[in-house]
Amino acid sequence: MNRLFPKLVLRSLTRRPMRFAVASLALALGTSMVALALNLSFGIRGNLQRAAAEFGANAYLVPRAEGTEVGAGGLSFGTAGGARGIPAASLAHALAALGEGVQARVVALVRASVGSEEVLLAGTDPARVAAFRPWWTLQGPGFGAEPAGGSGLQVAASPRLAARLAWRLGERRKFSAAGGEREAVLVALIDGMGEEEGLAIAPLEAVRALAADAGLSNYVEVRASSAAEIPSLRARLEREAPETLLRGLDQVNAAEEAVLARIEWLLALISCVVLTTAGIAVTGALTLSVMERRPEIGLMKVLGAGGRQVLALFLTEGALVGVAGGLPGGLLGLALSDLVARQVFGTAPGVDLRVPFVALGTGVAVALVSSIVPVRRALAVDPAVTLRGE
Repeated sequence: MNRLFPKLVLRSLTRRPMRFAVASLALALGTSMVALALNLSFGIRGNLQRAAAEFGANAYLVPRAEGTEVGAGGLSFGTAGGARGIPAASLAHALAALGEGVQARVVALVRASVGSEEVLLAGTDPARVAAFRPWWTLQGPGFGAEPAGGSGLQVAASPRLAARLAWRLGERRKFSAAGGEREAVLVALIDGMGEEEGLAIAPLEAVRALAADAGLSNYVEVRASSAAEIPSLRARLEREAPETLLRGLDQVNAAEEAVLARIEWLLALISCVVLTTAGIAVTGALTLSVMERRPEIGLMKVLGAGGRQVLALFLTEGALVGVAGGLPGGLLGLALSDLVARQVFGTAPGVDLRVPFVALGTGVAVALVSSIVPVRRALAVDPAVTLRGE
């Protein structure tokens, strides 16, 4: 009987190929939904974590002011009608409250005129730019280098802003603001500024002097060791620097997580429906196989096959259907997850090698569970009754 076992399994699968092909296809659709949901979850969540790690700041320190809360879609953008900057005394208290283990970069913004053009000048510590904007690349001598023609306000700008001002490296332009007029020299071009390419970067104290605190707004970019540290920092600042408010990027992450969670729940629901349908298809295919093979099962029992051998025969058939549906379903799910991620999140989730194996295991598990009813029918076959043709 052991020698005939593989032939019996092969004969069963090839006798009605369309029946098992339909069952395998149903399983493939179900497992593809499982693979899609898992790869999206692993890939997109991993991308969010990597983006958070690569982004220089994971929180912003802004003035706490009365006003109308501005925001949409679960995101808060602060208050309208409040103070534009953190007072110097409050800023000093806040920086002291953050502690030495937290990196901070003060940014002061002022609108300055360069000829007929208006430029948003951002003052900061040039030494901290690399830590908070690691993707920026500077071309030129950079800050600290003595420019030709003597000292001046050192400024770095994006190539686009420099082109708008017709400003080349080493050339000088006059910047004017409420604090007066200052000659500035372009010491670097910054690539990779993205949405910040309209800013001109200069040393913090020079920008404060140029603004003379008129029209000056400032904030602090904060880089904690992890997002989990933000709530404790926020509580500490509320006690020691109540004039300020620490806003974490967890609001942005929470919005993305909410979208991802909704997609996962939807895919999980679709997966359950499709897997249930696939299970019914497998049950139907194996049940019909048992009914057609009742004489064969009876003959097997007469020749000495026990219940375990009959059980192994039909469970093997069910497992093979699970493999035939689970493996291609997992690969299909990986392809679909890439398409969905690019359309919804604008990023590729990558390929998690665990996903095809999970999909394969899901297909086999569903097929084996669906084999329970047909196996019970096969075990209940009475060889005497069957061989009499009843």
